Amino acid sequence: MRKLNPGLLMSIPTLLFLFFWFFFPFLYNIYASMHYWTLYNPNIQFIGAENFIDVLSSIDFRNSAFASFFYTIICFAVELPLGLGIAVLLSREFKGVGIARVIIAIPILMIPIGTSIMWKLLTMPKLGLLQYFSEVLGFGVIDFYGNFWLASLLILLIDAWQWTPFFAIVLLAALVSLPREPYEAAKVDGASPFMVFTKITLPSIQPVMVIVSILRVLDLLKLADPIFVVTKGGSGTETLSAYIWRVAFKPLDIGYGGAVAVLYWILMFVLANILVRRFKSVIQ
Repeated sequence: MRKLNPGLLMSIPTLLFLFFWFFFPFLYNIYASMHYWTLYNPNIQFIGAENFIDVLSSIDFRNSAFASFFYTIICFAVELPLGLGIAVLLSREFKGVGIARVIIAIPILMIPIGTSIMWKLLTMPKLGLLQYFSEVLGFGVIDFYGNFWLASLLILLIDAWQWTPFFAIVLLAALVSLPREPYEAAKVDGASPFMVFTKITLPSIQPVMVIVSILRVLDLLKLADPIFVVTKGGSGTETLSAYIWRVAFKPLDIGYGGAVAVLYWILMFVLANILVRRFKSVIQ
């Protein structure tokens, strides 16, 4: 009898884990999406692609997709430059830099739901500290929850406050690991700080920036915690993650919610492949 490859035997636990943790739920979700299936109705009916047609024709689905891409773009556009600036600042040696590096990491350690609750308490009408200062300065009560743009601003503040340090810490690690010889040679040649930054620093950390950007973009597309806590999807702020929860778990419609989840997975898969292929040469 032919012996099995030892490498294959050692990979069996991992393959089983992946199957039961990822592939089986995904395949089961596809099965559910092709049925009329609600938890309060035991009669499961096969309806083919009807759920997918209903989802794609839904204005709520299109609005939530727009909100997801909108928040992904604005949050990324703010967090990457701000995180890079903080990383450059903390890469320099000055008194208290060690303490500053520890403090900047604190927001990442907080639970996202807890962060959202903290910001909601700060912006609550008549009770929030920010609302108090707004009234003292003569601006009156700011309605963060009834206006799309103000609600979006609050969501941006929450996400940027917690996840800008993610960019800062990763890029800081890349900056402090760079060799010093090119900088010394540039100094001898009389290169300006701007030229050193654009010609040496940025190209050197570009692979790290690309990888961390891809991870952050895919994570932003799953934005849900501030939506649930702050706006509950109102004022046009409902993202795809919040939409899946609303259509699947509120009415217990497993079939329709499964169809939304499958389309959401396809969107994430396609986008991830586009990003990886686009920046493959940079990453390598």
